[in-house]
Amino acid sequence: LIDSIMESIYVTKESGVSLEISHLKVVGRGNWGKVAIALGIIEDYVSRGFSISADAYPYTASSTFLSTVLPKKLREGSTKALIEKLKSIDINEVKRLIEVEGLMGSRRIEWDQIMISYSKNHPEYEGKKLTELAEELKETPLDVLIDLLIDDEGLTEAVIFGMSEDDVSMVISHPYVAVASDGQIQRFGVGKPHPRNYGTFPRVIAKYVREMKLLDLSEAVRKMTSLPARKLGLWDRGYIAPGAKADIVIFNYDVIKDKATYTDPHQYPVGIDYVIINGSIVISNGELTKERPGKLLRRS
Repeated sequence: LIDSIMESIYVTKESGVSLEISHLKVVGRGNWGKVAIALGIIEDYVSRGFSISADAYPYTASSTFLSTVLPKKLREGSTKALIEKLKSIDINEVKRLIEVEGLMGSRRIEWDQIMISYSKNHPEYEGKKLTELAEELKETPLDVLIDLLIDDEGLTEAVIFGMSEDDVSMVISHPYVAVASDGQIQRFGVGKPHPRNYGTFPRVIAKYVREMKLLDLSEAVRKMTSLPARKLGLWDRGYIAPGAKADIVIFNYDVIKDKATYTDPHQYPVGIDYVIINGSIVISNGELTKERPGKLLRRS
């Protein structure tokens, strides 16, 4: 983490470009606590006049392709090449590489921290950890992983429970860090995708403002609106003022809350009454309207 941040800062210093660290997080128990060092470095260089900020999502799990937990040597080349290697490689060689590199490299996650979130050919595995599947199938977690990747042609997706709440709280509450979901549009009801796709922004308000009181409401809203808008050069968005675009969310502070979970992620949040995009109401009394005013945004 620290080396990569320093490398990014070097590029910023040499080129003069603005730096966005996306996403600021630490994965693996052996790395927990390093975000304090990272934030200190960011503060130092911002004080020297450099444009450096970061973004993060309010969860202790990340989401990626299952293949990324394998040793780097196996992942060299294309996904197709990886599958061919897995079909023919000696399982003991894979074990040896994992012992040397660790699961997910220096992050060194554990088998019980890996949950299958999407499998084209084994949807019955979704929402289960590799250790659970290994017990059910009377196999090792590594055997399950390899079989899944081969059956799904390398496209199996996973949720990795590798972060600490202390680190996440520290990052989310830092003034230079914006809130970002790192999510994407989901096919409702398909798979067990990361709950961040449905709950990121309500979760910040419900958990870090209302429950934990790490942020006040205005600061949380800034992290979701004007802070990222400024970073992207969207100067007519992210705040309410004459001449600005009317992008507004009207919510009930006492009610707003994320409902999506890791095992039941396809749930919309509660407490959001109205959503206005470019001046048109797209959510009214909690229900979708037929308005479609969204458009591609470019740096202004």
